[in-house]
Amino acid sequence: MTDEVKVPYLKIDRGRYFYQRRVPQKLQSHLGIKRWQIPCGDVSYSKAVQMVVTWAEEHDQVISDLRNPDRLVTAGIANAREAKSRRDNDPDPLLPRFYEMTEQRDGEKIYFTREALPRPWQAAAVMMTEAEASHKGTPPLDGFISMIEYRIEEVERGDDIDQKLSLPNLPGLQAYVAQLDQAKVSAGRIEVRKTTMMPLYDELYQDLLIDAYDVGFGLTCSPEMSGVFG
Repeated sequence: MTDEVKVPYLKIDRGRYFYQRRVPQKLQSHLGIKRWQIPCGDVSYSKAVQMVVTWAEEHDQVISDLRNPDRLVTAGIANAREAKSRRDNDPDPLLPRFYEMTEQRDGEKIYFTREALPRPWQAAAVMMTEAEASHKGTPPLDGFISMIEYRIEEVERGDDIDQKLSLPNLPGLQAYVAQLDQAKVSAGRIEVRKTTMMPLYDELYQDLLIDAYDVGFGLTCSPEMSGVFG
């Protein structure tokens, strides 16, 4: 175990291996993250070392491209798409993706899988609205608030908190955190960064619109054929 923890960027948490590395400050706003945190999965120590070394080399290249604006944009887009792919392949059950858009029972949201959405076209409309807000650099707070609420629940359960929950400085988010129990905020290592979010790149905005189209109408006809994108 002593040898394992000496490998740069390889972290071990309860027997699981992770690649963990701080993102340089100049790169954080472009990638939308403060640190790289990638699970290695159910692999051996030697395989985890190989994966971590590969990721480290890739991110070394990203960092070296900081002075090239075009490459920086490309890196930001690639990182966002890679993160989305990981979420799609291993969704977080604590953050349901879809909820009923028109009916609520006593103000409670009712969550569904993509396949079970009763009104997929209305879900698509909400997704498009959220995509437009992200494109302007002001995404909805719902997802961030859900993460905060779950972190507070972890604190109340007495779970070990070994990672900061670092969130962008969005309108209203700091005020929301300020009205919480500050002892729990501190114990949960919750912070709202001073930096604001950059507007979403056009390429990622189009990705979100295509996702919305897929949810609302399926893939029987392409967005290009229907005239959605020109």
